[in-house]
Parts: sequence; C-alpha cells; structure tokens
Amino acid sequence: MVKRWAEERLNELLKVRRGVNLTGARQVGKTFIIREFGKQYKSFVEINFLENKAAKSLFENAKNSEDLLLRISAVANAPLIPGNTLIFFDEVQECSEALNSLKYFNEEANEYHIIAAGSLLGTLLAEPKSYPVGKVNLMDIYPMDFDEFLNAAEPSLYKYLEETNPEEIMGNYSTKKELRKSLHPINLKSIANGTEKRTTLVIKNISKKIKMPELLALFQEYSI
Repeated sequence: MVKRWAEERLNELLKVRRGVNLTGARQVGKTFIIREFGKQYKSFVEINFLENKAAKSLFENAKNSEDLLLRISAVANAPLIPGNTLIFFDEVQECSEALNSLKYFNEEANEYHIIAAGSLLGTLLAEPKSYPVGKVNLMDIYPMDFDEFLNAAEPSLYKYLEETNPEEIMGNYSTKKELRKSLHPINLKSIANGTEKRTTLVIKNISKKIKMPELLALFQEYSI
C-alpha cells in the first residue's frame, strides 16, 4: 500500500478552511492521493471536468452554494452528508467556475469539504476570470520522495530507520555488524524487483528529500 504524506497535510489544511486547491504536474498522484484521502468520509463525490464535459453546466448561473449543492446532488454518485462528505473537483482547469465556487462553499456551506485538483500549467493557461483569494488553501503535489518510496517498498526497513539513531546505523555499518536479515542493506535490492539495473536507475532519480544521506550511500554501494 502506497501512503503519501500529503494526506496528513490535507487533514491539517481542511481544519483551517474547508476548500483546498491542489496543483502539480501530471502523473504525480493528485487523483490517487485524494481518492485515498476520501476513504475516511462516509460520502465521497467526484466530478471530473475532463471526462464529463456536461458537468460544467452545473456552475452556470448558480445563485448560491445551496443551488450548487442541489445541482451536484442530482449528478453525484453518493449522497451529500453534511459534516461527512468530501467533494472532489478533478481536472478543475477545465472549469474555472468550479474553482471560483470554492469561496461560496467556504462562506455558506463549510459543513462540506471541497478539494479541487488540476495540472499547474493547465490552470495557468485556463486564465480563470476570478480566484477565491483567501478562501481556499493552496497545496502543491510533487512526485513520491524517497521516504514515501521506502515506506511503500520496505515498511520494516523504513520503520527501523525512523526509530534508530543514525550514528548507530553507521556504527553498525563501519564495524560490519550484521543487522537482522530482513533489514540488511543488501536486501535493498529487493525494493527494485531484484534487478540491479532497475536499482541503479531508482538511485539516480530519487528525490533530494532524503532524511538520512548515509542510507543513500549504503543503497548505492549494494546496488552496483
């Protein structure tokens, strides 16, 4: 199971304001993150403006948030439950009115949580007529970093590194003290499906957000 740290950040942001706008390059996991995050709600409603062009009409001449909610409920795949519903506007760059509607939800219907997501470039090119400044939280999503990768691939190793003092780890390495087999650095090869070529490729492309540079040194040595 892949866990993205962004889910924790979303919880924090939605406590401050009921709307969040996620931006980021394509294929970095925005939709996946929100769908996983939505599992904590009793009701999750998703509207994709790229796949459902007709959905744009929901926001035409809407009088207020109550009117919008009535329209959304008519096409929603789940009931709208006050206090326990997450509404997800995907590919929001295709419908600037949906992005602007976040301010109305924040002011008039904050019992619902709203998340909008779209590519950063697409949102900029869409040139929305207005933006809900001060009414919505902004959050950038990036590709999976090394911590997330390791936690998904080798949870026991990630837990060990989080709970163990770095000096102890390096001390064990310098003295060649054997770790328990499941945590030995050489087993890092299994993270990359057992292929040295793939392991080396992963090393060259991992994020710079590494808490323990020493681990990278071990990873490189055992994957040549």
